[in-house]
Amino acid sequence: MVSHPPIVQVDDSGNVIDPIMYKDAHNAHRPVRHATSHVLVFDSPRFERVLLQKRGGSADKPGAYDSSATGHIDWIVDEDRPMTPEETAFKEFSEELFHRRAPQCISLEFITTCLKHTRPADREFNYIFRAVHPDPFHPNPNEVSEATFFGIDFLLEDIERNRPDYTDSVWHILSKYLEATDRYR
Repeated sequence: MVSHPPIVQVDDSGNVIDPIMYKDAHNAHRPVRHATSHVLVFDSPRFERVLLQKRGGSADKPGAYDSSATGHIDWIVDEDRPMTPEETAFKEFSEELFHRRAPQCISLEFITTCLKHTRPADREFNYIFRAVHPDPFHPNPNEVSEATFFGIDFLLEDIERNRPDYTDSVWHILSKYLEATDRYR
């Protein structure tokens, strides 16, 4: 089993409470609200095609499509503070999509926050960012088996038809993004 650093427990408004262990945050009997960052990467500033990662073998739900880059907000033990949502977004973008390479300069745009409770043991406070980066990517093979751009309209239909091909969170994050950017149909 993968060892996780402490992550950030938050309330329903995203206010930091304390560090919490990953296993405690995802306890099936008493899950605890915790913070995550999601990055949706688009191939152009027209924001019509979004990059989804197919989860690698060691990730949760391997083989399913997920947000471009996503991760829990860690507690930095040495500094006794949480990472910021932006620090987490940059870290996950670098770790998942630029394995062992320096990522090109990327600008993150904060879009919105939302609560997620798609499974009984998964209570998240999500920060959603977007970025533009056309290619190439160098995915971390332990976490990401492929990274592919998809048209938003295609995804809206395909997620409904083929729900098992996607993580629980990708539809939630994408729909909240579309609502926040007035692109929801």
